[in-house]
Amino acid sequence: MKRREWLLLLLDGGMDPIRIQKGMFLFAMESGAPSPELYRFEPYNWGPFSRPIYGDLEALEADGLIERVPVRGATYAQYRRTSAGNAAAERLSGKANPGHLGYLLQLRTNVASATFDRLLRGVYKKYPEYASRSIFNQ
Repeated sequence: MKRREWLLLLLDGGMDPIRIQKGMFLFAMESGAPSPELYRFEPYNWGPFSRPIYGDLEALEADGLIERVPVRGATYAQYRRTSAGNAAAERLSGKANPGHLGYLLQLRTNVASATFDRLLRGVYKKYPEYASRSIFNQ
């Protein structure tokens, strides 16, 4: 699998950029998926950050697999799969390593349901080296 395919599988009902970054970070650190399938992260303003995720989001959007949905009153948008993206995700699910896929799906639920504070605090507690440049009040 390619890392952007895992990204597509992470997205479902809508996810903001912070949750996408943290979801893909936790997947990279804990899933056991092969290194070429994973993003590399560095400490940044909101903890672990991988710039290539944004390029892959743009590519997935250009391919019609995801859409960017503005969030009223916010400076960011959420990303969610389109119907074509859902069909692609269904096909990808069939070829994905079942253990890695199961981990990603559970991770998606946990990341999507966590409050912003709880999500960041949890990541920072497990991986304090990625909180070194954070502007989040820990």
